[in-house]
This record gives sequence, structure tokens and C-alpha cells, in this order.
Amino acid sequence: QTDDAAQTDGQQQTQSSENTENKSQPKRLHVSNIPFRFRDPDLRQMFGQFGKILDVEIIFNERGSK
Repeated sequence: QTDDAAQTDGQQQTQSSENTENKSQPKRLHVSNIPFRFRDPDLRQMFGQFGKILDVEIIFNERGSK
């Protein structure tokens, strides 16, 4: 997904139709630099206002969340 001014009209039309078709597809979002104390409910509350959340996974190490 680029807004490159050098794209031809045909490329832009294809890109916009692909975006429309994929809107119903689930998306994966990677979030960095969250506080170490954050857990699944915190992320669900923060991002739930933007759409349905199917799954949350926080990667942990010995200090807490990464």
C-alpha cells in the first residue's frame, strides 16, 4: 500500500478495489513499545473501539511483556 505519485491510474484502481475486497478479511496488527504491565484485557480495551478483536497475543520474557 503506497501512495507513490508515479503509479498509473490502472494500478491505483486495482489497489483500491483490492482494499475494498480485503476490508472484510481479518487483519494482523503488531504493536510495539507497550508498557510491560499490559495484558490482554488492556489491549482489548484500547483497540476494541476500532473493531472486533479475534485474538490477542503478548510475547513475554523474564521481565514482562516484550
